[in-house]
Amino acid sequence: MELLTAKDIEGLHHTSSRSFYYSQQDRYEIWKGKESDIARDGRGTAMWYETQLEALISYNHYRKKYKTVLLGDLTGFGLADDMVSHCIIINKKLVV
Repeated sequence: MELLTAKDIEGLHHTSSRSFYYSQQDRYEIWKGKESDIARDGRGTAMWYETQLEALISYNHYRKKYKTVLLGDLTGFGLADDMVSHCIIINKKLVV
């Protein structure tokens, strides 16, 4: 029995955009992966998650296909002011 399908996992994020890590690098902390795997600004996709578990599931899913990095977004994007948001960046444009 499959617990989560690829489609389920690819829909876990609450927000996505083209990557912009290098223009706002000071807001992120790398948790998994290498900085050299982070897509150049505008050349990849950034996705934000409400929970660390969602982000870890997605990180492990996407890293099978793309260079993928799991980040802590210290601005708490999309969450309460004192929380860290979870973000992954892949080296593929999935959004416009």
